[in-house]
Amino acid sequence: MSNTFVYSAIRGSSGYSGASISGPTGAQGAQGATGAQGSNGTIGISSPNIATAIYSNSFTPGQVLYKVSGGYALAQANALSSSDIIGVVQSASTSAFTYVINGFIGNLSGLTDSYHYYLSDTTPGLLTNTVPTAVGSVIKPVLIAVGSASGIVVEYPGVQINSNTGTNGYYAKWTSATGLGTGLIQDNGTAVQIFSLSAVNISAVNLVTLNEYFVSATNFTTIGTTELSGNTTVVGNLTVTGTISGTGLYVNGFSAVPTNRNAGIALIFGR
Repeated sequence: MSNTFVYSAIRGSSGYSGASISGPTGAQGAQGATGAQGSNGTIGISSPNIATAIYSNSFTPGQVLYKVSGGYALAQANALSSSDIIGVVQSASTSAFTYVINGFIGNLSGLTDSYHYYLSDTTPGLLTNTVPTAVGSVIKPVLIAVGSASGIVVEYPGVQINSNTGTNGYYAKWTSATGLGTGLIQDNGTAVQIFSLSAVNISAVNLVTLNEYFVSATNFTTIGTTELSGNTTVVGNLTVTGTISGTGLYVNGFSAVPTNRNAGIALIFGR
């Protein structure tokens, strides 16, 4: 019988772990070059003041509107009432429309960049770059074009065109900062009449002065018919080509008395 021997080894203890030591931090590297600057952004356009109305209409983009009782209508600069606009149509259907009260507007056509557009006094709703000139019409700025299809709606007040003459053919004369009266010049359609005149030099064709008004001049030259009905004083030279008639005419030491009022002939004689 054989004997079998089993030997068990005894495990030794573990050794000590070595100490972990980090090396020093390296020096920082040089800073890289600055990158190129990006391009500037575009300037934005402020939001326009827009309104939408539910209203049966036949409006088209670009037409100018004003408010009427119970609805809306195409504005026209032939009167103050119809030129008091509320905005410009930007889009429309048969049952509703959107209009710009002020600010940017698009969806237009046929504009010229940078042109100023006014409300037409001849065609309802039309924008035109022709300023109205008829008496009674209103100069109403509406839009400044910023391209062929867009613009800026402005809210400038309208100015009505008035006649430059007063009543009965008299030219208008400012009587105060806000008041107009009639001056001393009258246009009767065929001639301009001056009721009282004082000047250094007078030169005229067919000069007529009215009774009780006066003319005073240093040098007096007329061509054609000259009728002096009031007191007339000429200090320097009196030259008349044509006929002259007058009462109370005094010329540098000479006076004139008409010998024939109908013929318009006057004699000049020494004092």
